[in-house]
Amino acid sequence: MAFSYWEREGLLGRVDHVVVGAGIVGMSCALALRERLPGATIRVIDRSALGDGGTTRNAGFACFGSPSELFEDLEALGKDAFLELVERRWSGLQRLKQRLGEDGIGFQPTGSWEIFTGLEGVKSSARVSRCLGALNLLLEPVLGPDVFRPAPEAARAWLAVDAVHSPLEGIIDTAKMVRSFWRLLDEAGIERVNGLEVTGFEEGCNGKGVRISTPHGSLDAGQAWICTNAMATELLDDLGKVLLVKPSPNRVLVTEKLSSLPMEGAFHSERGYIYYRTVDGRILIGGGRHWGHDKDWVYSSDGKQALSIMVWDNQLIDFISDRLGYKPTIEHRWMGWIGVGKKRMPLIGSASDRIHYAVRLGGMGVAIGMEVGVSLVEHGLGAKM
Repeated sequence: MAFSYWEREGLLGRVDHVVVGAGIVGMSCALALRERLPGATIRVIDRSALGDGGTTRNAGFACFGSPSELFEDLEALGKDAFLELVERRWSGLQRLKQRLGEDGIGFQPTGSWEIFTGLEGVKSSARVSRCLGALNLLLEPVLGPDVFRPAPEAARAWLAVDAVHSPLEGIIDTAKMVRSFWRLLDEAGIERVNGLEVTGFEEGCNGKGVRISTPHGSLDAGQAWICTNAMATELLDDLGKVLLVKPSPNRVLVTEKLSSLPMEGAFHSERGYIYYRTVDGRILIGGGRHWGHDKDWVYSSDGKQALSIMVWDNQLIDFISDRLGYKPTIEHRWMGWIGVGKKRMPLIGSASDRIHYAVRLGGMGVAIGMEVGVSLVEHGLGAKM
């Protein structure tokens, strides 16, 4: 159905800047644009009513990485790039807390624990224990001293092999965070349009700006900022900018309210691929991407997806049942999407002078999203904020 005259000319007329994607990166980008350009017209567009990527579907972890996950990052990136990545995650968390307020994101400084389980956990625990001092020294310039310490009490609580604790991480309330973003966008006079899918771009309409395609007609803007993370290739590959990022499904479950919890806080296991936390007397558990359920999942038939989800859920339930000593009832289940690639650093760049992008957050959007959104504006407009 085409836009009406009132929609096309009155509600969706030309603006200076269109941000595609209303997640943490997109909203941060829009707010950073407002700081740099007080008089500009800015619009944020998202194809979903609430967001079907990661921002409203994440697990609510304020984290920068568990020890075994950080060792993988270090091996993949080398020392300098590794420290840059950790700095981005840490800086992003600080920006998020400062901009929205700790109350505004429901931040709880619970600390976090890496929980080692099973035979693989024995091997991982031995390696982490052997190298923990060196990791703390490496991270000290970024995070301060003694980032991690042994935590045998957590291992006992969760019926695990061993555990390591960091006092620096915590948990957030994702709904509070999103509402706080919405409030800031409204106060800044930034338009929000949900439920409108962007399908492509054409630069140079009428000799300037960007023409943005949608199923209902085209829109015009001075510049476009693509912040759709995993789904960016759908928009940019047609422009000849092939991105090294792919969408990966991520599964999350939440139990019924439990009579008691072994511990409160945030927990990671199996090199960060499994994560769980306490929330309102329940346990939220998610991840398991290393089990391979995401392999070509987006291209699978409905029947194959349904079977994959059933097996995936059962594996997550088995994991948390082993930690609790009994099988809890699951009351909430959902799927989100993260953007991953062979390289772990975010991709921030431009497809042209008027089309810019920030994608591939690697499952660390809560931590790094605010930093990436600001960095995108710095990249597109120049000068550091």
